[in-house]
Amino acid sequence: MTTIQTKNIRDLIKKSNVDAILLKSETNRYWLTEFHSTLGYLICTPEKNILLVDGRYYEMAQENAKNVDELIQFSSLFDDILDVLQKNNITKLGIEKNYLTVGEYLLYEKNIPKISLHAVDCTRMRMKKTENELKHLKKAAEITDEIFTKTIKFIKSGMSEKDIANFMYNQARLLGAEKESFDYIIASGHRSSLPHGVASDKIIEENEFITLDFGVKYKGFCSDMTRNIFVGRCKNFHGEHEKLFNTVREAQQVGIDALKPGVKCSDIDKLVRKYIDNAGYKGYFSHGLGHGLGIDIHEAPYLSPKDNEILQENMVVTVEPGIYLPNLFGSRIEDDLVITKNGSYSLNSSNRNVVCTKND
Repeated sequence: MTTIQTKNIRDLIKKSNVDAILLKSETNRYWLTEFHSTLGYLICTPEKNILLVDGRYYEMAQENAKNVDELIQFSSLFDDILDVLQKNNITKLGIEKNYLTVGEYLLYEKNIPKISLHAVDCTRMRMKKTENELKHLKKAAEITDEIFTKTIKFIKSGMSEKDIANFMYNQARLLGAEKESFDYIIASGHRSSLPHGVASDKIIEENEFITLDFGVKYKGFCSDMTRNIFVGRCKNFHGEHEKLFNTVREAQQVGIDALKPGVKCSDIDKLVRKYIDNAGYKGYFSHGLGHGLGIDIHEAPYLSPKDNEILQENMVVTVEPGIYLPNLFGSRIEDDLVITKNGSYSLNSSNRNVVCTKND
């Protein structure tokens, strides 16, 4: 039985006008085989998928690798790759342009002569998620929601941003995550104006606002959520900061409401950016509206001014507008959304309002 992954790679081979595609990146190899290895080469032809691994992974690959028609334990890497290419009459080989370094390309050029190399974009074949992939993404999001619930009860003034991050990392493991998706962003007080303010030694103070951007990996798939906590009573959260936060929350809803098949990614970014500009914050939304989510924390499609990809059912994207006033404060809210036939649904269930650590 041909899986969706195999069908997608074979469609890409045909579209790219090559005889086969060589996947070296761990991301794409895992996507097709569901097998992790730090080193491996997957040669995909229109007829079969051939996986080459070294002795460290051969036995495990025999037991665990999926969608593999032929498994080879290589001893002399380029000799073995060349042997596979020649046996399968491959003269035009597609290579992953988004993952290959210049040094690796030069090695291929030198060691597999008489093979024509063609750069292929292998990132967009993963955009539409399978039912199984959506299940893993949902579980990753559920773990993220649980981390947030526990973190709300943990945070108090006097601790550092790093204390919060370390607590969240520990909770991720306890709740069943493989690891975090990225270094957690914990930005409090004036540091909340930093879109990527990774946790520092800064001490949390009473009546401070904190932006938390975090996620986990579950069975190879990522979650990515951003929420806001006010350290104190909600009655003390007011003024310009409350106005800014409300604008971000409303802007996110504008973006979520626009998600549906047939809509261009850049048009959604434009719609939300216009909303923020009209609210008086023109120039303070400094990044794209969102990104695809899967095995990589950032992958196609991108809700950005430059991506003209058309949304399709079963794509998964984040929607994460933010407003950042330099050296003052900022806010971002982010959810993971699955595109459906008529709109979208969120994988996250955590409250999108500001959560206060003390009851009024």
